[in-house]
Amino acid sequence: MKNTFYRFLFCILIFGILSSFASCSKSTSTAAENDKINIVVTTFPCYDFVRAATKDVENIQIKMLIKPGAEIHSYDPTPQDLIAIQKSDLFVYNGGESDEWVFEMLESMGENTPKSLRLIESVALLEEEHFEEDHFHEHEEADHHHGGHSAEELEADEHVWTSPENARKMLDYVAKALEDLEIDEKLSDKDKAKIKKNVEEYKAQITEVEEKIKKVLESKSEKFIVMGDRFPLQYFAKYYGIEYLAAFSGCSTAVEASTQTISKLINTVKEKSLPAVFYIELSNHKIADTVAEAAKVATYQLNSAQNISKADFDHRETWVSLMKKNALALDKGMR
Repeated sequence: MKNTFYRFLFCILIFGILSSFASCSKSTSTAAENDKINIVVTTFPCYDFVRAATKDVENIQIKMLIKPGAEIHSYDPTPQDLIAIQKSDLFVYNGGESDEWVFEMLESMGENTPKSLRLIESVALLEEEHFEEDHFHEHEEADHHHGGHSAEELEADEHVWTSPENARKMLDYVAKALEDLEIDEKLSDKDKAKIKKNVEEYKAQITEVEEKIKKVLESKSEKFIVMGDRFPLQYFAKYYGIEYLAAFSGCSTAVEASTQTISKLINTVKEKSLPAVFYIELSNHKIADTVAEAAKVATYQLNSAQNISKADFDHRETWVSLMKKNALALDKGMR
């Protein structure tokens, strides 16, 4: 968490950068760029929902700030990123703790603030989990019924998109924002109709993969997994009724687990005769490998979709395709 002094300096820096570059950036815009609807997004989930909604709408241009493979929790915007946001027709961000810089930036822009969309506002939130050092965490579905809290009422878990129900709501939220854009000369009625069609088609795909995961879970004797990693899948687990044991919470910066934690993970895998240990994408899966080797089981990746590798991005992986991979991993890795 940045301290107050740092945040103040950050805001002043942003203001200076934007003031210095504003006139230059406007003068260098081409006619072709002006004909485009420029949408800037922070993370992959934001990108994927906007991409799905605007599929085949030719005059939409999307820029994702956090590059594939990057750690989203330590991202700092560049001057070029800030200028892109200021020039955008729509700025889409998740709005959790990792986007703390966004609130300061938007406030500093004053009258130059672009239309922005905070996706976390479209769903009910769960409280972020905090683990004591050298303690493990075991979650049961009944422990977390916080209802529809706002981000201001609790320290929210920001990984809201992992639930299919939330994904559909966030997609609708994106569609509404696009519909409300006051740029009719850039977005025709035909384009708006296409966006509505795209949204319904993608929501159907989300529901399809949701049913696939439910079918996998119904075939298992126990809905329980061990995660030898951080656990940014609280919304996913709660939605599907999955219990879990994890090394760290979703936003933990810890990389080394205590001996007690590793022992608990190993013993749980053995006691429950679990066939695998899981880890998340872009992880070094060191803890999962250690636990799996000791318990003589396999390891599988679960995708939280908070970011993806450059290879996956280039192969056009989507939220839906990543959840399909999760269905396969759960099928192989659960008892």
